[in-house]
Amino acid sequence: MNPPEPPLSFKLHPVWNGDPVSFGEDITYECESDFIDGVLDDQGDPLFSKLFFENERSQNVINVTCLEGGLFDIPNIWPKCVKTIYCGAPPAKRPEMRLHWLGDGSYQSKIVFDCGLFSDFITDVEPRSTYSEQSMTCAWDSSWSPRHLDPCQPHSCPIVPVPPKASRLKYAPNHKDGSQVAQIMDSEFMAYEPNPKVVPVPNEFCQHESQIFLLIGTIPWYNSSLDEVPRLEFETVNNGLSLVIEFMIHKNYLFRWAT
Repeated sequence: MNPPEPPLSFKLHPVWNGDPVSFGEDITYECESDFIDGVLDDQGDPLFSKLFFENERSQNVINVTCLEGGLFDIPNIWPKCVKTIYCGAPPAKRPEMRLHWLGDGSYQSKIVFDCGLFSDFITDVEPRSTYSEQSMTCAWDSSWSPRHLDPCQPHSCPIVPVPPKASRLKYAPNHKDGSQVAQIMDSEFMAYEPNPKVVPVPNEFCQHESQIFLLIGTIPWYNSSLDEVPRLEFETVNNGLSLVIEFMIHKNYLFRWAT
């Protein structure tokens, strides 16, 4: 008998020399290869990559037996071959955690978590220890692993006390090295800080598409009647202002322009 043919979309093919299959013999099926999107070799021909069984990446083949009576022991559901799998959205994090992720949910992609500027992760088993980051990796079963994140433990005071605005007091950090770069604060004091915070960026930043500037925070207080709106400015050393982003909170959109 000739071996059965799985659905074409499942990308399976039999390893078969064309001879009739005797009763009790197995026909082996393996995943096909598929071209890599947008990748060509030196001759301009598409490059191909191996596909994998969707239900088990380490599985190489599936066997189908020819039964007495002239029928094959066809699986109820044929396994499907795919290039990769996707884990989807990351699991919910605790409010005190920050998430660093470029949005790629494919196999072996990673999500990195930290506890912000003022806390570290702490292990929940003895002997307990602290560390700054932990990651989750997309596993072949379409789940993020590990599923459990250790809790955060503060190591310093996170909030700068906020005096009444009428006091006219201004936060003035004492930089022992004489630098003028303001400290990055996770604080409600930013609600009326008259001097914007400055974060130095390396000169080579934005020379590669894979680099991003990630800003995480909250705007705890905003009065739409004020003329000024929260804004983020990018400046270069030689050319000055290059990109401005304004947060039009009361209108629910961002306004940006470049010079």
